Parts: sequence; structure tokens; C-alpha cells
Amino acid sequence: MDQLTNFKNAHRKIKFTTKDGLKGQLFFVQANIVRVMVNSTGNFNGQATIPKAVDIPTLGDETVASGSGAQKVGTPLLTQDFLTAHGESSKTGLNTDQFHLEFDQTSGHFTINDETGKVYFKQNRMPTRNKEKTHLSLRLPSTPETYYFGGGMQNGKYSLKGKEIAIENTNRWTDGGVTSPEPFFFTTSGYGILFNTFTKGRYDFSDPRFIQLTHEDPQLDYFVILGETPAKLIHGYHKLTGLPPLNPLYSFYPAHLNAYNRDYWFPVSPDSDGAIQFPDGKTYKEYQPLNPKSFNTERPGKISFEGQTMVPNVYGTGHVSFTTVDEQGDPVSGVWESLNGENKNYQFSARAIIDRYHQKQLPLGWFLPNDGYGAGYGQTDSFAGDLQNLSQFSKYAHEHGVATGLWTQEQLVPPNAQNIQKGERNLAAEAKVGGISAIKTDVAWVGAGYTFGLNGIAKAAQTLTAVHKKRPFILTVDGWAGTQRFASVWTGDQAGSDWQNIRFQIPTYLSAGLSGNSNIGSDIDGIYSGDNPVIQTRDLQWKSFTPLQLVMDGWGSRAKDLGSQFGANFLAINRFYLKLKTRLLPYL
Repeated sequence: MDQLTNFKNAHRKIKFTTKDGLKGQLFFVQANIVRVMVNSTGNFNGQATIPKAVDIPTLGDETVASGSGAQKVGTPLLTQDFLTAHGESSKTGLNTDQFHLEFDQTSGHFTINDETGKVYFKQNRMPTRNKEKTHLSLRLPSTPETYYFGGGMQNGKYSLKGKEIAIENTNRWTDGGVTSPEPFFFTTSGYGILFNTFTKGRYDFSDPRFIQLTHEDPQLDYFVILGETPAKLIHGYHKLTGLPPLNPLYSFYPAHLNAYNRDYWFPVSPDSDGAIQFPDGKTYKEYQPLNPKSFNTERPGKISFEGQTMVPNVYGTGHVSFTTVDEQGDPVSGVWESLNGENKNYQFSARAIIDRYHQKQLPLGWFLPNDGYGAGYGQTDSFAGDLQNLSQFSKYAHEHGVATGLWTQEQLVPPNAQNIQKGERNLAAEAKVGGISAIKTDVAWVGAGYTFGLNGIAKAAQTLTAVHKKRPFILTVDGWAGTQRFASVWTGDQAGSDWQNIRFQIPTYLSAGLSGNSNIGSDIDGIYSGDNPVIQTRDLQWKSFTPLQLVMDGWGSRAKDLGSQFGANFLAINRFYLKLKTRLLPYL
């Protein structure tokens, strides 16, 4: 059946026009990679389409994407334009020294095979428009024997055979959610596909006869990657979008993440909800001042202290008994935490955490002292003063073999670089003066995803590299294709004390790795709950064989510090596995 009205094969490119007015071209960009470009205009500039407006699912979570969600291509998905044709034209198609593409001049169908005649890829349908003619879809043949992998971080799944997946940021950290999606997949039949787009997509692998691939995009711009093994197909993806970095050595050791500048600790009875015992033998409960940036203004359990209204740091409305109270029942004594223990509050300081890890012989690689909404890193009255406070903490950490970084809730640069206000951020100064070498771009800022997340981590990498002249470390969520060349990814916020959390994280890790991002990790025993020592220990054990181990403290029902809060037996098990990971670092 004739589907083409025009055909030309010259200068190593095939160009065609379909009966319904679509124009296309295809050519080899590498010996084993073909680019196919189809649209209604015939303008093939290679620019990836960006979404005009992104609907950001928050699922009731105020913290998601509270920063700017403006979409613009500041950082391309591809490492270069890949518009130069390779190989040679032939009478029936295109050739390289590895593959032959045979194109039917009547139907527009084509196959790609190697010199032995083995078929790696077949396209037996032309792209089609949807009813509204707003985007194009691609349908490819399948067989019952073919398996599919990729799609980015698809929570709870890694084999895509028989499934339909979303290539979009759903901001769901649980089973079935999608974070850091990628418009890339590969097959066991010898090919992979990368779409050059920032638009949402759906890939349907549920029918054993064919697969259906759709993006909310008026054009189709995709690369067909050819290879005998999954490794060759993933490496083809890396050729197009960039290799993952070799992360700094410290990043392979556990990280401790918490806020040490925002909260207050009040002495309470041991039976109080959320009570934590400290080295002085007393028990305390953590509270934080009301602050819109902390998204806590509607949280129950309000108290008053020194003219400030505060709420519990951890959700819960159980019984709380303060050791000394005033006539209104509010506590009369409390301690404001800090980075350096400068206000007679050492046991509530970030420095004390480093010391405790060392005293218990637990490896510690890096530290974020501001990982909490509305938390800064200093208690002076100026940005410059707070920056010096950060510098003092970084100096102490570095002396103890620990790198430092910062969590970002907002922009990486101040509105006015000549007049930086307290509470604003300036990544360049924080790196140069404050001594940090790592950054975590969390959902509050990059949660819009797509181009926004990629632009953010590229800017962070550029800034940190310019200051230190060495490899930075960046941790992020809500990535896209190309994220792997700048950042590591983690799986988002999950609950602790939950076996199901471990069950779905294992395939989640695999989906990210099989999508070309080998640098992946997550919070040990989640960030919430955390009162089951067996679950927490098991989670630490298997994660000791993964690249990143994150200890997210301050959000759960118990302190989280690699299990040392559960006594000598659990501490000994955890120490053994963490030291085993240290011995395996040359292989990792």
C-alpha cells in the first residue's frame, strides 16, 4: 500500500513525505545509531519540544515544586546536535560498516540488519497523528519473546513486558509512582529507543503483537540504538545524553542529612510521644517555629516558647509531658540547636553527630546540616555571618574526614548579588567560603521536573566545578534523560518500618540502572517512622551493596544514625556491613 508521495535518498539521508502531509528524514548519526525525525513542517532543527504548561501533581504535599516551574531549554537533553549524517547511501537504503538500513520507497517501512542478515529493528507502520492532530504516535511490532526495560525510575517495576508506563513526573515516591522518568527504553531483540523530547509520554508494552509509543509532542524525533547486548544499548544512550560521572570517593560512604539551625529541644518525660534520649541521659522532644517555608502552619500540637509558636518536628498528637511548664502548660526551658554547638548546646549540634559516628566506629562520608524546610545554617543577623558559621562547620567536618554539602529549597543564586540578605542562597559563596562540595536539589525546588530539574543540576555542577576545580557531588529527584551526566538520583520520601518499602525499592533501583543512571540511592529505612530495628537493619544491609546510603534524620519517630539507637547487637551488625562496603569500594 502506497503511503509516500515523495522520496529521496542522497547525501547519506533519506527524506520522504507521507500521504497525510507528514515530512520526515532518517540517517545514521553513529555506526549503530539511526535518527528519525518526523513533523508536519519539514523543519528539522533538532530542538527538543518542551511542554508549554506542566501540571505538577502534588498529592496534597505542600512541599512539592514550591519553587519556579518555568520550562525552558537551558541544558539540552543531548550532548551535541547529532544532525550530521554518517555512513553511505545505497540503492535500497543506508549503510555503515556495521549495519544496513533497507527502506521501502512505497510504504515508508524500513528494517535494519547487520552483515549476517540478522534483523535488529523493524518499523512496519508510519507514525500517526491523534484525533486532535496535536501529537504523533509510533507503533512498532513486538513478539511474545521480547522483553523491555528502561523508562527511567519506574517505582516498583523494572521489566516492562506486559505493562504500560508513564514517562512523566508524578511526584509519587511509592509503588507505582514515577520519579526521574526518561524517554528511553531498550529491548532484548537488539534495539533501544531514545525520544528527543521533554514532553510527557506513555509507552504501552501490554500487547504481545506490538508496542505503542506516544508523547504529547507535535513531532517525532527519536534515535534507534542497535546492539547485541543491554550494555551496548545503554552505552548508546550514554553516547547521546552523556556518561554518568565518577562520583567523589566520599559519596560512596553513608551520608547524614538533617537540619541543625531551625529546631528547639525541650526536656520531656521518657513516656512522651516522640521523646529521644540524649548523651546527658535526659529525654527531649523536638519542635520547630511556625514558618510558611516549613509548611507547618496547620500542624497540630502547638506550644509557645519565648514569644514563638512552635509545633512538633515529627507529626503526631500523642501524650507529651514537659518537665517544667508555666501556668499555660508551655515549657519554660528549651535549647536551640546549632551547627557548631556555639551556644552551650553541643549535644544538639551537627558537630556532635560527627563525633558520635566516630566514637561508634561508623563510616561517614558526607553531611548536609540544613536538610529541612525553612532551615538555614547560621544564627547571626546577616548572610555573611551565617556563611562564616557554615565555614567553621565545614572546617571541623573536613578535619574529621567528612565532606559537607547543602540542601536547597530555593534558588542557587540571590536576587541581588551585591546585597545578599540573610536566608538567601549563593551557591558560589557557599562553596568558596562555606567549604561545601555537594548539593542536594530536593523536590521543593526541582519538583517541576523536565527542563527545570535538568537546568538546576547543570547550574549546580557548573558552579561547584568552577570553584573547586574537581568533581562535585549532586543528588537530585525529578530528573529526565541527561540527568545522569550531572547528578545521582534518589528514590524520594518513603515511610520507614515497612517491609513493602524494601520490596518495591529493589526493582526501582534496577529500573534506574537499566535506564543508564547507575548512581542511585535512598534513605535507609525511609525518612518517616523508623522504630523497627529489624527492618532498619535489613534495609541497611542490602543498601551496603549500592552506591549511595542516606541517613535522613529528624523526620521519624526515632533518631536515625545507622542503627546505633537500637543497642549494641544491631550496631555491631550495621558496623560490619558498612565496613564491608568500605572494603568493596574499589569495585564500586
